Amino acid sequence: MDKHPADLEATMTYEVTIEEFVLQCNVTHCVSVKGDPTSWASPDDYYGYSEMEFEIVSGYTYDESDNVVDIGKNGCAAIAERLAEEIEEKLWEQVAAEREDACDYEDRDYGDWEAA
Repeated sequence: MDKHPADLEATMTYEVTIEEFVLQCNVTHCVSVKGDPTSWASPDDYYGYSEMEFEIVSGYTYDESDNVVDIGKNGCAAIAERLAEEIEEKLWEQVAAEREDACDYEDRDYGDWEAA
C-alpha cells in the first residue's frame, strides 16, 4: 500500500472551532492510503483507509460578556472525549485543504490538450 505523499510524519497544529469552543489541536499521526481494487489481502488494502490521532493542547470559549475564558486541560480532555468525531472531521478538512494548496497545477504537463 502506498501512502499519500503528504502524509504527516511530524506533529502539525491546527485550530478548530466546534460549537462555542476554539481548540488548538496537535495532529500527531495522519495517514490516508488509497485502495487497490486488485488487492484481496484485506479490506483495508482493497478499499483504502484513513487514520488520524490528535490531542487538544489548549482551547478557549467566550462568556456571556464576550470575554475569553480558557477551558484548561480538564476541559480540553472532556471536549476531546465528547466531540472527537466532529473534531477529527474538521481536522481532515484542514489537512485536505493543505494538501490541495500544496499541489502546483502550473507545473503540470497536459501535453497537447487545449480547452475548448
